[in-house]
Amino acid sequence: MKNDVRQLLDRHFDTAFAAPDGIKKLRELILTLAMQGKLVAQDPKDPPASELLKEIEAEKKRLTRRREGEKCED
Repeated sequence: MKNDVRQLLDRHFDTAFAAPDGIKKLRELILTLAMQGKLVAQDPKDPPASELLKEIEAEKKRLTRRREGEKCED
């Protein structure tokens, strides 16, 4: 986790934890920080998320075509 984010969480954790819906809001904050890449150092060798999404979509299409082909053979 980056130092500035850690300091911010350390400073406000007790207040957020005690607030109404505090745990829910902390979960949302952690998820948001994770999605923004602010919790861990980013590996510059990793492909961008847009490329990963393209690969996922292509795999979904391939699996769908394969499943539809299996249904036709029945």
